[in-house]
Amino acid sequence: MRTLSVCQPFFVRCIKPNEYKKPMLFDRELCVRQLRYSGMMETIRIRRAGYPIRYTFVEFVDRYRVLMPGVKPAYKQEDLRGTCQRIAEAVLGRDDDWQMGKTKIFLKLDRKQNRKEKVRGGEGRGSTHTSLTGRDPTS
Repeated sequence: MRTLSVCQPFFVRCIKPNEYKKPMLFDRELCVRQLRYSGMMETIRIRRAGYPIRYTFVEFVDRYRVLMPGVKPAYKQEDLRGTCQRIAEAVLGRDDDWQMGKTKIFLKLDRKQNRKEKVRGGEGRGSTHTSLTGRDPTS
């Protein structure tokens, strides 16, 4: 149970190429319908727009509230969306590095930091530093 609680599960989405279970037969409409239903088309659109990092408002506030003094934990917030917006504006500014959704905040990957990590060869993985535009190195 301990192993399960620490894991971050991911799912493999299987798509049926046709209704007849025949090899070398591809039903384009069926595949597109399955992709839309599973949410893959929306995920692809968001990733193409350059916002691969996404957090729910609760996750974002709990993770990055330390960057702004006086911000309460998410469970004490009345306006999570507004709090996320204030944190993002204060830390990232008003440029195109982030975007607010209905239930999540989307962040662009900091290319400079990504390059730096590649050059370092993964150095600093044990550090507790969390970048606003990247994943926590310890997770």
